[in-house]
Amino acid sequence: MKFQILSERKIQKEDELAQLAKDLQYNVPKNVITGIYAIYDVSSNKVYFGQSINVLSRLNKHKSDLANKSHKNKKLQRAYNKSPETLIGFLVQEVPKELLDQAESHYINYFKSHKYGFNKRNKLR
Repeated sequence: MKFQILSERKIQKEDELAQLAKDLQYNVPKNVITGIYAIYDVSSNKVYFGQSINVLSRLNKHKSDLANKSHKNKKLQRAYNKSPETLIGFLVQEVPKELLDQAESHYINYFKSHKYGFNKRNKLR
């Protein structure tokens, strides 16, 4: 399975990331969905990609940990502490459970969020 980002348009990844967040910012599942989610900082254009078998529950856990100043990702916590209103979480893509690692790695690599974003490292090296 190939994971497509937005479209086949040739645009800068920074612009593409901002557009992805704009297009999907209200794409929060209301029921159990397995897939890839993102937490995007509008002010810095940095992103965190994650995976879950229940995206809504996982996003709510991130939100709770950030609000309680107990998130394990220190860079993400600092961004939240600085400006919580600039972070948005959303579903990027619904993905079958057996492809979660591959899909998450794809998004982390494509947007280089392990170098320039909030991901600590690439999942599949």
